[in-house]
This record gives sequence, C-alpha cells and structure tokens, in this order.
Amino acid sequence: MILGIVSCLAVAVFFNFDGALLRWESRPPVSLSSEPRRAQARPDATMVQELGCLIEAWKAELGFEACMVSISEFNIPDLDIGISKLPRFLQDVVDRPESEPERERHEFLRDIEEWRHLDKFVLRWGSEYLMNRAGEVTDT
Repeated sequence: MILGIVSCLAVAVFFNFDGALLRWESRPPVSLSSEPRRAQARPDATMVQELGCLIEAWKAELGFEACMVSISEFNIPDLDIGISKLPRFLQDVVDRPESEPERERHEFLRDIEEWRHLDKFVLRWGSEYLMNRAGEVTDT
C-alpha cells in the first residue's frame, strides 16, 4: 500500500502480493465538508497537517507497518498518480519518435537506453519523481 496526499485528499493505493494494483481509496479532511470550494485548491499548511493526521489514523485503522514492497507499473488517471518505466518526456519520444528532430531524437534514444540499463522508473504523485532501482528519488 502507498499512502499520501493528492491535492486536498488523503489517498491509499492498494496492491496484491505480486505488486499489481487492486484499488485506490481517498478520504477528504473534515474541513472540506464545511468548505467544498477548497477541494480543488492546493492544501494550505493547516490542511496538510489535518491530512497528515487523517493518514496516521488511517494507517492505525489498517494496521499499516512500513516495509519495502515491489510494485508493478500502474496508472490512476483520475488522480494523475502511478508508476511508469519512463518519464513522460521520454515516453513521448518512444510513442512518437518522428515528433523530434533527428539529432535530438538520437540523443533522447541514447537517454532511454541508459535509463533502461540503470533500471530507473518514475513515480507520479503530484510531480514526477525519478527513482533508481533501490527506490530512492534521484531527480524531480
């Protein structure tokens, strides 16, 4: 399971033992029920604190214990979160190589080859976090 904040929601993403996506759930903070217009806004410091408390309570409810997990690629378009093998700008080159001038295309293709050789991946959670095979963020 991955838990975190997306926009103004606490979000949990659940996986099976093989790392495949099972489902996701979200919970709004109590303060949004009195101010629904804030749901699309970026959370302010008070809301981040409230969401943090909500996540801690959710973890206790689920009996969450931190551990290393292996997760397969997944995509939740509604929240713009997921894991992919390539950052979007490199995936665009794979999907549409003709969209890049030839010189840049060759440079991108070398970058893609190196990316794959290093076994890197991308976590999208509000931003793209470029990760190494150990799960450490190397760039944002």
